[in-house]
Amino acid sequence: MKEKYFNFFGKKFKSYFIDFLLMTFSVLLAFSLNSWNENRKEKKMVEFHLEDIKEEMKSNLKILEEYGVYHDTLLQNLRKNPLQTSLILKSTPVTNVAWKLAENDKFKTHIDKNLYKELAKVYFAHDELVDHMSDVSARMTELNVFGSYYSLAGDFQNLSKEDQLKFRGYAKSGWIPIFEDWTSMEQFYWKAISDALKTM
Repeated sequence: MKEKYFNFFGKKFKSYFIDFLLMTFSVLLAFSLNSWNENRKEKKMVEFHLEDIKEEMKSNLKILEEYGVYHDTLLQNLRKNPLQTSLILKSTPVTNVAWKLAENDKFKTHIDKNLYKELAKVYFAHDELVDHMSDVSARMTELNVFGSYYSLAGDFQNLSKEDQLKFRGYAKSGWIPIFEDWTSMEQFYWKAISDALKTM
């Protein structure tokens, strides 16, 4: 009787143990599949973001090439004859929307670390240029000769003596270094984008 009881209990225990193992295996498999699927989706999202960033950088590169020529010419004219140069700003309309949308923990986890460093360098250069452009606009507003965006050519003689002296000093000591910084930042940004695109 005792032997039959242990035999019966042993069979039941084996059955429960097998059921437990199957259930545990099923749960672990479900978790693994879910994790694999989430990982796959996140990698796909990274690829999607990288494609957008690549397009954004290509677009910014074209803009930098176009506006870089304008600002370089403006700088050369300021060096030669600051008082006869039309000082009209053309803020470089570069964007960082794709980068801002992509920059999150999942993106940082799945992207190649070296590529992330290259992209971070690109958008650091972007922020530096945008901040500088904003500062230049503020300086032009402070000077308040013809408003925020103005042209010096033609109307210089109509200014008061005080404004003429102020502007002469600012043109020589202020605008040349300001646009030297501007053009060098554009060039640094241009190079950073070119380098990053080679690694993508």
